[in-house]
Amino acid sequence: MVHVCVLYGIWDIVSVDNIESGEEPQIGLANSIAEQLAQPFVNSNKNVFMDPHFTSYSILQYLLEHGLTVVDTVSAHRRDVPACLRKATRRDIYSTLAAYEHNKKVTMISYVPRKNRNVLLMISCHAKLKIDNQRDDKRPNIINDYNLGKGGVDSMDARIEDFGCKRKTNRYTMLMLYRIVDVCINNAFLLMRHQQSYQKTKKRFMKELSAQLAKQNIEMRYQNRTKFTHM
Repeated sequence: MVHVCVLYGIWDIVSVDNIESGEEPQIGLANSIAEQLAQPFVNSNKNVFMDPHFTSYSILQYLLEHGLTVVDTVSAHRRDVPACLRKATRRDIYSTLAAYEHNKKVTMISYVPRKNRNVLLMISCHAKLKIDNQRDDKRPNIINDYNLGKGGVDSMDARIEDFGCKRKTNRYTMLMLYRIVDVCINNAFLLMRHQQSYQKTKKRFMKELSAQLAKQNIEMRYQNRTKFTHM
C-alpha cells in the first residue's frame, strides 16, 4: 500500500502596498495579491489554480508572461466574460461553449451541469478543448483538471470546518491567527495519520494536542501560585 501525505501551506499574508517606498499597486487589489503570491514560482512553468476572487484576464496574462499557466473559475458578472457565455438559459444540460483568444493561448468555457446553471472557467494551459464523451455528463477536460488541482484545497477546508478554532471577531489579525492554527493542526494530524500505528480520530488528536500545548503554562502558573501562597 502506498501512503500519500499532502500538507498545505498558508499563503494568506501578503502586503498590498509597498510600505517602504509608499508606491500604490499598479493593478487591482485581487490582482496585486495574486501577483505577490505567485512571485516565488515565476518562470517555473507551474500551473496555478485560482478561484473567482482572484480571477481576471489581466492577471492571467501577467502570469502567462512570467512562465506560469492558470486554471481558474470565473464569475459571470465580470466584464471580460463574453456575453454568449454568461447565461445558461435555453441551453442543453451538459453542453459546453468555448471562446478562444486570437492567439489561442487563453480559452474560456461555459459548461451547463444542470438546468439554468453554468460553470465558467478560464485556462491558459490547454491548446485544445476536449470533451469526455464516455461520461454521462460529457464533462470537458478543463473541469477535470480544475477539480484535480483544487480538490485538495476544498477537502482541507471541509476538514477545518468540522473541527476549527475560528470564532467571530472583527479583528483581521485574529482571523489570520485562527486560520494559521487550523492549517497547522490539519497538517499535524495528517503527519500523525501517515504513521500506520496512529488510529485516533481528529477530535481525540486535537484534545491531546491542546492539553500538551497548555501543560507548560498550567504548570508555570501553578508554581507561581504556590510561591505566592507561602509568602
